[in-house]
Amino acid sequence: MLKCGLLLLCGALHESARGGFDKSGPTYLPTEKICSHFGVSESNTGQKATFIEKTLKIGLFDAEYCTRKLAEQNPLRDLVVLNGFIVSKDFLQ
Repeated sequence: MLKCGLLLLCGALHESARGGFDKSGPTYLPTEKICSHFGVSESNTGQKATFIEKTLKIGLFDAEYCTRKLAEQNPLRDLVVLNGFIVSKDFLQ
């Protein structure tokens, strides 16, 4: 039971790292360090991270969970859906 909890914890840490934290920032930890610290495999941790991502409907560059710097670098931030078509906000002006 403890191992399952550690896997979920590592999955949550991994998901937050891959989903929105700046890898050049001081708080970034690579997956292998997280997994080795808790003694769990990277494969299982990745599976738990994917489960958390799908359950919480979190995606890359999610504005609610990523840093401001990453949100500004989001290549999709200037796109909108208009009548089923994806268009640039610049196109609408």
